[in-house]
Amino acid sequence: MFYITAAVASLIFLLVVFVFQEKPETPPSLAQVALRDMATTQYSYLASIARLFRNKPFILLLISYGTYC
Repeated sequence: MFYITAAVASLIFLLVVFVFQEKPETPPSLAQVALRDMATTQYSYLASIARLFRNKPFILLLISYGTYC
């Protein structure tokens, strides 16, 4: 049973590595078009996280979900 699961997982892994492209030829949205045209130095992951933690509705949502669990 585990050999079958390992074979299926390995097949899917090989398909993802060798068949799928890094990004689609046509962007799925206008935001992705703008992001492709933007230089990589203009956006960063840490800046996005910092901007997210300055967003009051996000903080309220984070607190409300944190108190629920």
